[in-house]
Amino acid sequence: MNEFAPHRARKRFGQNFLHDHGVINRILRGIAPREG
Repeated sequence: MNEFAPHRARKRFGQNFLHDHGVINRILRGIAPREG
């Protein structure tokens, strides 16, 4: 089981959180994308 299993997506929030640059930056830091 992964660490995200207990969390459930909530439809009422939709994708509006993607308009918040602070949230976007936290997501990117969390996944730590690398080139290549």
